[in-house]
Amino acid sequence: MNFFSRIISLTLLTLAVASTAQTVRTLRWAAIGGSVANAGYPARVGVRLPADSVISYAFSGGTVLKSGDSSYWTSGKLAQVFAYQPDIVSIQLGGNDSKSVNWGDSANFERDYKALIDTLSSMPSQPRILVVYPTPVWKNEAGTQSPNLLRGSVIGNSILPLVRKVAKDKGTDTVDLYTPFVGRQALFTDSINPATATSDSLGRRVFEGFVAQSIRVMCVGNSITFGSGTAGVSIKDAYPIRLNMLLGKRFWVWNGGRIGDWMQRKTFPNAGTYKSYITEKAQMDTLFIRKPHYITIKLGTNDSRINWWKTADYISSYQYFIDTLYNNMNPKPKFVLIKPLPAWKVNNTWPFPPTGESGTNGINGDIIRDSVVPALQVVATSRSSAVVGVSDMYTPFLSALGTLVATSDGVHPGRIGHDTIAHVLYRTLVTAGVTTGIRSQTVKVRAHSNAVRFVKTKPEFSRPSGVHLNSLDGKSVSQNESMASGVYVTTPKDKPKTNNQGGK
Repeated sequence: MNFFSRIISLTLLTLAVASTAQTVRTLRWAAIGGSVANAGYPARVGVRLPADSVISYAFSGGTVLKSGDSSYWTSGKLAQVFAYQPDIVSIQLGGNDSKSVNWGDSANFERDYKALIDTLSSMPSQPRILVVYPTPVWKNEAGTQSPNLLRGSVIGNSILPLVRKVAKDKGTDTVDLYTPFVGRQALFTDSINPATATSDSLGRRVFEGFVAQSIRVMCVGNSITFGSGTAGVSIKDAYPIRLNMLLGKRFWVWNGGRIGDWMQRKTFPNAGTYKSYITEKAQMDTLFIRKPHYITIKLGTNDSRINWWKTADYISSYQYFIDTLYNNMNPKPKFVLIKPLPAWKVNNTWPFPPTGESGTNGINGDIIRDSVVPALQVVATSRSSAVVGVSDMYTPFLSALGTLVATSDGVHPGRIGHDTIAHVLYRTLVTAGVTTGIRSQTVKVRAHSNAVRFVKTKPEFSRPSGVHLNSLDGKSVSQNESMASGVYVTTPKDKPKTNNQGGK
């Protein structure tokens, strides 16, 4: 395929059609676990993932074993997870199974854990599963013990190896919360449950594990990328976050926008704290630390000022930026260059007052059209081994003032504009093969698994004789009880045979 055949140039009409096929939806994360998860680390994961809604479905004392003294299977939480239809599910169970009252049924631990994964994987949302290893437990296990005491030796020597095996057999992602904390007893208030600060550490490690096993797309840019400059645009409206929602559960997209930054490797007069992106140490360090698979670059808008623009400097700096990252990262990232949005300033005359800029050195639409866009094309051609696509943000926005761009300054997009950028960039990444070459998760589900069945009933539902149902709160529904429509849980051995219910 010719390189330039990858270039995407979409009209607003084409984009509107594409939008109906790929909708933006906040990613949903269900955190399953026992008291450790109930202590609050899922919330700490959530604040690190602005594109996701992380909801805790923890059940203190919950066991993997169906025969456990406080089994997660009968807690009512599973039905709630099914009602939520998450895109991602993290499972952090196993500690409570170490009790002697439960571990007598250890022969069924692996079977029941796999059945849990099968059950969750059977949801219509087909969630990405993260198996999270149980945290250590420090208890004196000598002498006579209470049958309700968690046992650290059982967790470390028996349960942990089985959890690893289950994750490997099922092909799920894993997050290790055992090894990093095995020598950190002081971080757990009662030698079992984490202190408040420890929950933040647990959340950070779950986040890091998630990112490390995701396809990483890192968006380099300026205030347009960051999502500032327009009233009513929140962090979740910024196009990198919207892009993450479009790409889905296997991806992590970083918003690397830096307000006011440009590409040219020089310091401009009267620029205040703004600078060349290449000299932003924190941003550059993050790029190298995260080792992205794809890097999108949207820089040039702030370069396009009459007193600042130098075509040769822009091209050489852009090439230097790509070379620095491409030649020093392993694996080598792929780049998507973004043509800048138009700016509505023609021949130094603004149709509205500029914000914070002099009348002679504002962002200039003529320079963007006549100089920045062609220069970017030169860069793409000269670095064809690293650049896999050019995403055209110029054409879709050219006649969209007041529709896609906030009219306050003629530069920064509003919410619809950010959504448009996300869709155009999504199409470019798909054209560039964003989903190829990266390990994708395949959860192995046996044809006759032990998965619990969830049934959605109609108002006229009549339960067949011998079928046991639980409602969302986990309570058993009496055989003679009137059945309201909704979602109910039935055990694997039950085989309802009525036309009034459909298995989900």
